[in-house]
Amino acid sequence: MAMFRTLGRNIPYLRQQFSALLGNTSTSVKFICGVVLIMLVDIITVGLCGKLIEPLWGQMEMLTFFAIVNFGVAVITTAFYFILYCCTFNTEYLFSVHIHGLAGYIAGVAVAVKQIMPDLVIIKTPLGKTKQ
Repeated sequence: MAMFRTLGRNIPYLRQQFSALLGNTSTSVKFICGVVLIMLVDIITVGLCGKLIEPLWGQMEMLTFFAIVNFGVAVITTAFYFILYCCTFNTEYLFSVHIHGLAGYIAGVAVAVKQIMPDLVIIKTPLGKTKQ
């Protein structure tokens, strides 16, 4: 109980310090903090979905899925940026684009989780059913 009271007293101070940190830092620091936050969300998502899929598939199937999806995303992304460069002749597409790797894998895991989970009826209407 004392912890909540102490935290409640310090919330205005912490809010002031946090807004000063975001207001006074450079854009590169803000970008790094955003990338770290996205990375943490990606790792948590992969971990939770992995706990759902791995007991059904096994470790070797998960590793195979990981390798195939990431290799496919790498090939398709490289081809896309190369074709985009060929159409525009803008060298920024070849040398300045940074690709963050877990987006394709998270999309693949989301599709796998959706296919594994049963369809739940959310609303039944005379026009039909709304499923999840």
